[in-house]
Amino acid sequence: MIINEKVGDILDNTQQYKCPKCSAILKFDGYKLQCEYCKNEFNIEEFFDNNSQKNFNKYIYFCQKCGVKFIADSDKMTNSCIYCKAESILIDKFNHQIHSDYIIPFKFTKEVAINSYKNFKQWKIFKPKEFNNKKNIEEMHGIYIPYYLFNCNANGIAEYDCKKNNTFKSGKYKYIKTDTYSVTRVGHMCFEHILINGSKNFNNSIINFIEPYNYDELKKFNNSDLSGFLLENNDISKENAKNNAMEIISNCFADEISKHIKDYDSVSILKKSVTFNNFDGYNILLPIWIMNIKYKNKIFTFAMNGQTGKITGEIPIDKKKMILFWLIIFLLIFISLFLILYFEGIL
Repeated sequence: MIINEKVGDILDNTQQYKCPKCSAILKFDGYKLQCEYCKNEFNIEEFFDNNSQKNFNKYIYFCQKCGVKFIADSDKMTNSCIYCKAESILIDKFNHQIHSDYIIPFKFTKEVAINSYKNFKQWKIFKPKEFNNKKNIEEMHGIYIPYYLFNCNANGIAEYDCKKNNTFKSGKYKYIKTDTYSVTRVGHMCFEHILINGSKNFNNSIINFIEPYNYDELKKFNNSDLSGFLLENNDISKENAKNNAMEIISNCFADEISKHIKDYDSVSILKKSVTFNNFDGYNILLPIWIMNIKYKNKIFTFAMNGQTGKITGEIPIDKKKMILFWLIIFLLIFISLFLILYFEGIL
């Protein structure tokens, strides 16, 4: 681990609250602030009403190998990169403000996430030993991932190239006649909850496997929600995210109205024009429990939706363990047959 005092100029972080009883650092479990030292618990609203603490110590983790930036309320959250497992980590204090509109708080604790992983892996009988390693499993981290959530109305027109085939016979020969048509469709659609990744380093396919989130539970962002968790740095601008959302909506618009084109053998789009109304977007933070294990120079990920508990993961097969297993099974079968034949007097 490398401590660098100059990294703060380019990075983000979270904050910490101190227990008013014993001054230990409080942890946020998704509902209230808890002191692990004196065991006191504090309701968020009451805590802010009765305490003048508003600022936290802030730290930033920067991986020199993959470039990911994590914000945390402690400088002892991890000794290696959560994503690529490299140990070339820079840590520094950071005093900038975190900007987000809404957040979905964690509903599940680290213990629940670890138990979900253990249940997930128990049927993987050929898993490598690294996936049973207690130290690796303890590297389960709760992370808030920055996203943008867009809503809009779309009006558009799309032109399609449509083909209809007719087959007929003449003598010994079979003919196919293809008629081509130009078909135009117009439409109006409403789009809600278009989710766009706000981080260049986060693998967006993970979200695709553990969705959906219940966006009815979005709440106004408060720094206290971040206590005890990591926050990935938001390095995609809202403007770029909006452009990505517009492209997704335009393609979805054309696909949807093409479903109303019937009685053709093939339909392909020629051109489309989509305009947007009431286009609004928000910065949101989504909770994920994530653990990455490195095996044979490849990273394998287990992730759990911090709101719903839905999981996804990949565990490789240890080929040596699998070969040994089937070899033992073969030997047991061979010995059993030998003994049966021996006592039957056949051998």
